[in-house]
Amino acid sequence: MNIYLKIFALCISSSFFFLKSVAAEDYTMMNAVKYEMTKSVETSDGIFMGLVAEGVWTDSRGNKGSFICVGYRGKELLAHCNSTDQDGDVQFSTAKRTGTEGINTIHGGTGKYENTSGECSYQVDAFDKDVLVGLISHSCSDN
Repeated sequence: MNIYLKIFALCISSSFFFLKSVAAEDYTMMNAVKYEMTKSVETSDGIFMGLVAEGVWTDSRGNKGSFICVGYRGKELLAHCNSTDQDGDVQFSTAKRTGTEGINTIHGGTGKYENTSGECSYQVDAFDKDVLVGLISHSCSDN
């Protein structure tokens, strides 16, 4: 292969990786959430209960909106979520948590979120067990 062609190919691939790293921006997000526990059953692993979480969010990119998650809580929490932003675009995600820390995995969505992916580590900053409300902070990055 011609040396100039090799150099050209190397430059193109290096540019691709540089642009991808520039486009993969880290950001933060804050959620205020209200939980509703639905039916529960007792299992050999403890109590297993359904849950619905609804709330509002804002991020460091200037986006804000509302969300709804449906899932379950046992030894861990697992929920599938839809977050709708100020433009009506919806982001799909899955939240998994043990204790007060978890991972939220982004699986695309509609509009600007179509074909996107990413991951947020999150923690519950405040939670009131009597009224089932909480504050959750996220540190996120796009893939």
